Amino acid sequence: ASSGIGASLVCALVEARAKHVILSSRRLENLEMVSKRCRMQFPESSTRLSVVPYDAMATETTEEVVLKAIQVSDGGIDILILNGGVYQSKPAIETSMAETNKITRINFQAPVELSNELIRKDRWKERGHGHLVVSASLVSKGPHALCSSYAASKAALKNYFQTLSTEEFSWLKVQTVIIGATKTNLWQNLNYSVHPPDESVLMDPDRVAHLVVRAMTCQFWWFFYEIWTTKNIGWMYLVVSNYAPSLFYLANHLIGVARQISFQRNHSDALDLKTIIADLAGLLWS
Repeated sequence: ASSGIGASLVCALVEARAKHVILSSRRLENLEMVSKRCRMQFPESSTRLSVVPYDAMATETTEEVVLKAIQVSDGGIDILILNGGVYQSKPAIETSMAETNKITRINFQAPVELSNELIRKDRWKERGHGHLVVSASLVSKGPHALCSSYAASKAALKNYFQTLSTEEFSWLKVQTVIIGATKTNLWQNLNYSVHPPDESVLMDPDRVAHLVVRAMTCQFWWFFYEIWTTKNIGWMYLVVSNYAPSLFYLANHLIGVARQISFQRNHSDALDLKTIIADLAGLLWS
């Protein structure tokens, strides 16, 4: 919750007058800044804000963090939003196992570990209710070039929690957010240089947060079992990947060639059609 979509979600929940929001991330100073900004943005809101630091890489602290959050909640936690993640923008064979392990840990293992610990310690099943909101990714449904480990981790995340939903649906709500490319620090947080996509194809994090909170609070929440938040090109990508797999195979491989050309030329993470078409045209005419 210290930046990007997570920070926007905090403010959206404050605007919606949620009773109590607990922010969690490894960057304590950023959490305090987000808390302050949301209070200033919505001074009339009665939402209580608390901070409980959590480092997804520190496996030994998960139980302690969960117990602290339950204690701070003063009555139990009703909703857990799993929004952490690290990105990848390089070819699969250039990605080390150390990088893949880190991506898998933060994007898949840590959310599973945290949710299971909370479900047990806060006695969700015994209480008869609980609500998980899981941030997956567009590439969890249709992976493309330069994100092999990232796509795999997000697909595992989506499939794990959607499976959990089928097992515990009598008391557990699970909503999965399929998020398209968004204006966040995912690219800047990489430990190698990558040019982010053109801003024209990026969602605004406040818009994403607004859509997620609306879906979370909808009376017919099951209608938003899977929440798609992406721009038009992302919608087209999702529709084709789901309903026209043969066409998707052809299109995705052409897009993959274009994205690798952009990456090799100037380490760009190209997602806009103009760049992709231009790269493919350049390849055909060369």
